[in-house]
Amino acid sequence: MNKKELKKFITTLSNEELQGEIIKLFEKFDQVKHFYTAELSNDTQALLSKYKQKIEKEFQRASTRSSNSYRITEINNIIKEFEKVSVFSIDIIELKLYRIELAIKLVKDFRIDDQTYYASIAGHYHKALKQINATHLEDYFADKIDAIKLLLIKRTILEE
Repeated sequence: MNKKELKKFITTLSNEELQGEIIKLFEKFDQVKHFYTAELSNDTQALLSKYKQKIEKEFQRASTRSSNSYRITEINNIIKEFEKVSVFSIDIIELKLYRIELAIKLVKDFRIDDQTYYASIAGHYHKALKQINATHLEDYFADKIDAIKLLLIKRTILEE
């Protein structure tokens, strides 16, 4: 089914039937529940905090491994999952910047000297900047971006 067919189906439903469909989705899928919780709540910090904890847990696993590696795919999946349930771009960007901060901390704590790892961090940084510019949130994230940029330059992850 595509979006056009879905719209056609929705127009055939009464208001009560449409409400029933939404409630069914809400009860069946956690992502829908999280989405509407964030949508109808003024406080998105609880959801953001939950996903920050998930990412932090992945980085903590890295600190207990001898290889000091973390599961990049798992962290990317956590962020993708958050993008599906988050209502505001500002929260998505915040989570992406948090990932970068934790990656830099891992580099510092374990003195990681791996250009592939550095390139990955720099790539995430540039993607976050692109999203910040696209959503016109430069002023909101200015201090955080400057702090991250300084850390990246200190670690020679990012060229001046």
